[in-house]
Amino acid sequence: MAEPQKYVDFARAHRINRFDIVVNDHSKWREPSDFTIYNAAKIIRLAKLAREAGIEVHLMSWIMPHSRYITSAAQILIPLAEATQAASIQWDAEEPWMLARKSMGYERAAA
Repeated sequence: MAEPQKYVDFARAHRINRFDIVVNDHSKWREPSDFTIYNAAKIIRLAKLAREAGIEVHLMSWIMPHSRYITSAAQILIPLAEATQAASIQWDAEEPWMLARKSMGYERAAA
């Protein structure tokens, strides 16, 4: 996100038509915690440049089966998805989901 135009230009030159913008790195998180993202202004800027170049924008985040995490994710990601005009929010449900400590249960968290 430090050089968004560089990556948008690269994508256009290589006919890449979709960006899945990773909004955080919670890959090693396991404990219940609040949801966080990288710099929102930078994410919005990258998304704007991508859309202007005809590149479809999606947001990607890790997900954890903790009520606190899910609630704060919604509070942050819904407005961010609107601001970036993202086509979707993608969840990475690997280790932070599968190895979470003090989980609220997968079915309840998924609901």
